[in-house]
Amino acid sequence: PKAGVAMTGNEWRQTQTKADGTFALTGLGDGPYGLQIQSQSGGGGYRPVSLENVAVGTKDLAVVMEAGMSISGVVNDADGRPIVQMAIQAQQVSGPGNGNAYTDTEGKFTVSSLGAGTYLLRVAQWGGTNQSYVFADAQQTYAAGTTGVRLVATKGVTISGVLVDEAGAPVAGGYVSLMAKSGHKSAQGRSDGTFEVVGLEAGQSYRLDAQAQGRVNARLDDVVAGAKDVRIVLAMGLSASGMLSDATGRAMPMASISFTRSSGGVGAQSIQSDAAGRFTVGGLGDGAYDAKVYVPGAEGKGGEWKNVGTIKGGDRDVDLRMPQ
Repeated sequence: PKAGVAMTGNEWRQTQTKADGTFALTGLGDGPYGLQIQSQSGGGGYRPVSLENVAVGTKDLAVVMEAGMSISGVVNDADGRPIVQMAIQAQQVSGPGNGNAYTDTEGKFTVSSLGAGTYLLRVAQWGGTNQSYVFADAQQTYAAGTTGVRLVATKGVTISGVLVDEAGAPVAGGYVSLMAKSGHKSAQGRSDGTFEVVGLEAGQSYRLDAQAQGRVNARLDDVVAGAKDVRIVLAMGLSASGMLSDATGRAMPMASISFTRSSGGVGAQSIQSDAAGRFTVGGLGDGAYDAKVYVPGAEGKGGEWKNVGTIKGGDRDVDLRMPQ
């Protein structure tokens, strides 16, 4: 029996095995389901397992967990000094497998619980003070089971600029995210509207998305790492308001609501209904938005987003209602 192993099914249902290795996923809809089983902290470092077409109602399902493989080595800077507390992420090149680890006081790391395959190593976005580093060789790929890996990390290049409104005044408190095949980076805008995204690979082009409360999201494509004085205009958006109710008409207080453009593209907004179930959303552009509400799963585990209607900027007293 394997304790401390996470079991995840469709619609984000999730549970954890007990001390005797048993588990149960509840609150399921019609099947069949696919299961992803992987070890967590305390789970013993086992390889992830995928099971397809598992029927709802299945009992006494036996899952065999095999010992996981690992990739280990050391990270130094360009002068040969160890880099401590660097978060390293391993992503399987051809598959869903992944793992992560932190370097110790000697710069050593071990990414465990890996299945067979080749993995790309990179500095994780959640790497804290060391996330501004990148590996000198951006294509650090290694087979699971490799030991003695020696990685050299250097300070990456940046993209910097300013968030402004239609009149050119700075927009404070914005958020900027960058996306490329090599990964995702982000930064919080400063009080003067300026921003700097660090830890980027030289020569890499990124898609830049920017947003701020009450303003229409903006997107720039093909922004090259190293770019400076990038100017992003975040226009004041339209607002809409109304009431969120369940299928019986009762108000739904403190519920998470997302709004995405019905036609697709940039422009999503997220808010929470108030204690009376009322809501006001800003930062909307022209056109219709699909509204969805997050519904937690049984015992607070898992959950799903459910469609509750559509809305347009300028609408008032909109009735968003959960489906039957």
